[in-house]
Amino acid sequence: MAEAKAASTYREQAARLRELARESNSTLLRFELLEVAAQFEKLAQLAERKVPQC
Repeated sequence: MAEAKAASTYREQAARLRELARESNSTLLRFELLEVAAQFEKLAQLAERKVPQC
């Protein structure tokens, strides 16, 4: 169950970052926000798979 909550939290953060990117006037900042959002999506996928972290 903790994995599902973590995955949900990661996806919420990714969505928030994508929204900030859409609102940004800076191309560089937009790129960075989208990169971090992608990392949160990867974390969500890992949490859903219950992959042990080393």
